[in-house]
Amino acid sequence: MIINKIKKSKSASSTVLIDDKELKIANIIIAKYNLYEDLEISNSIYYKIINDNEKELGYNYAISYLSRYVKSEEEVIKYLKGKKLKKSNIDEAIKRLRENKILNDDKTIDAIIFSLILGKNGKNMIKYKLFQKGFDEKLINEKLNNIDMELYLDTLAELYKKCQKKYDKYDEYTKIHKIKDYLISRGYTISDVDSLDI
Repeated sequence: MIINKIKKSKSASSTVLIDDKELKIANIIIAKYNLYEDLEISNSIYYKIINDNEKELGYNYAISYLSRYVKSEEEVIKYLKGKKLKKSNIDEAIKRLRENKILNDDKTIDAIIFSLILGKNGKNMIKYKLFQKGFDEKLINEKLNNIDMELYLDTLAELYKKCQKKYDKYDEYTKIHKIKDYLISRGYTISDVDSLDI
């Protein structure tokens, strides 16, 4: 097999033409195998390059994905599966992310919970959203049992004040029920709502 052309890119990978087959190869892999134009490589080296490249691209895809939004490990795995990577290469990318402390569900869940509390979501809604992200139920329950209750209740009180204005046009009885229903729909528990002393 002959490397016909290497088209350098400013990104982390370049386009490499091998026997007229165009491939996207990570620059680190190009350097690792000392690839250059007109180099002849064996089939076994070619398949090593392809496998190592998939590992590197998987890691780079994950980094790019994580840089946009806070994600759980399960979400990153699903994302990489969507890129049609081999399971072993997905596992390798996840291992590297953990080792480099880029992927840490324990810290990630704290950040997400904090953000959801500020977004005026109750515990039930937070729990639901964390399940959707693929976090472990035991970890979710542990984290929810240790949230900053002062912050949690302060955001609930802020939401309650907004609701009072929103439902001002109703009689007192209807207003109270509409407010309670709305707060419960936001994931707050009945005991959370009762703590407001409505």
